[in-house]
Amino acid sequence: MAGVLVIEDDPDTQNRLREILGTHYQVRFANNAERALQLMEQHETGVVISEAETSAGDWTALIKILKQYHPQIPTVVITDRANAQVAIDLINEGQVYRMLLKPVRMGTCRLSIESAIGHYWQLKRNPQVLKRFAVNPPRKTQKLLPAWLSTGLLDRIKRLPQRLLGVGPQV
Repeated sequence: MAGVLVIEDDPDTQNRLREILGTHYQVRFANNAERALQLMEQHETGVVISEAETSAGDWTALIKILKQYHPQIPTVVITDRANAQVAIDLINEGQVYRMLLKPVRMGTCRLSIESAIGHYWQLKRNPQVLKRFAVNPPRKTQKLLPAWLSTGLLDRIKRLPQRLLGVGPQV
């Protein structure tokens, strides 16, 4: 069963998502990129939920890199109105499947995750369709990397286990 990975450092948002999704999905939480990759290496991930910007930093680089190498994993971005433009830009660039505004509403969240999981399974069953969802790699990936995202983490993203993802990385 593909689970939901939440990359979020705010305990209130974590609790809200646990309350909304916990009985319906296998939900795992990470408050940094290192922990997120550990969880993705160990468990099949069908959806990533993340804020675009947190107190730990800007997550847009991680979202873009994950999408570049593993377009079959939909990303749902949670944001407040102050950061909505960042999420809208990610959607327009084809990086994000859905956007949820804070405070997260139960019905909207469940429908978005249900749709994202369905999208993941569709791509997993039909890997030839992945080409439609691939994003162009930036010319200089290294320039996108914030200080917290080391080259070692980038290499781990590229090598996420095929058995967990269902299809290989799109390099």
